[in-house]
Amino acid sequence: MVVKIGYAEGTCPKCGKTLRRRRPADYAVCDCYQYCPLCGKKMNPYTHEQFSGAFYVGGSYDDTHEQGDGISRPTCGAVEVWSHTNPNSENYNCGGFRFREVTIPRGAIILAAKFSGYIYSDILDDMNAKIYANDVDDAKDFQETLQVISEGSRPRTSAYVPWVQDGLGVGWKEKTGLESVIQEIINRDNWREGNAVVLLFIANMNAAKKASIYQWDYGPEYAAKLEITWAFPAPDLTPSTYGPIESEEATGDTESPISVLYYCPDREYYSALRPVDVILR
Repeated sequence: MVVKIGYAEGTCPKCGKTLRRRRPADYAVCDCYQYCPLCGKKMNPYTHEQFSGAFYVGGSYDDTHEQGDGISRPTCGAVEVWSHTNPNSENYNCGGFRFREVTIPRGAIILAAKFSGYIYSDILDDMNAKIYANDVDDAKDFQETLQVISEGSRPRTSAYVPWVQDGLGVGWKEKTGLESVIQEIINRDNWREGNAVVLLFIANMNAAKKASIYQWDYGPEYAAKLEITWAFPAPDLTPSTYGPIESEEATGDTESPISVLYYCPDREYYSALRPVDVILR
């Protein structure tokens, strides 16, 4: 067997650069992805700046529940989310919470979203529901649109998050993981920063369970809260879906991680080019 000595060479298929490495190397990584194609300068690693906001139920008609018999109760002191096998029963209740002035620009990437509400009784603390958002650009309050249950009056997002948990206990309780629900609203064509978002707690119909959350009317200090963290995609990327962003990682329209993202401040150019493996011979 003849052992090759000296240097091996290969040509980068992206930029045409010839790479030489001392044998026995049989491949190399071209660094062309780090250079701006507009000005040729080496780019800086790009880190997504993150923003956070807390949004609250802000008045009597910003939270309510609707019974299966059609009666709405926006000012009774509690939002009742009661599951039942009979959706027409007065003991079947679905809740709604409206959050005003959600100051997230259209196109933002939702990194985290959670709901917080105050459970006031340990015999009314078994949650059995799905959480949707009202699928409109700027959700109306529950005086202008009373209904929670009717999809004709309150269309729902295709995304939802189940919340099925017994024995939550008394006090502030959180439901995390609402990113896909909020993202669907923020992605709407006519969403505008400062619009309102309504979360719909649609009770399941498989068992009789009850959870009750204080309304704004019980005291503004008990008002339900929606906390959201978001960032922005690179301006030259047009991904259709996003996953969580950690450090410099994102999920773009290929649904695979973008582990390298660079930025040229001189030309305001953003790049998601990947390292190129070059075969050496």
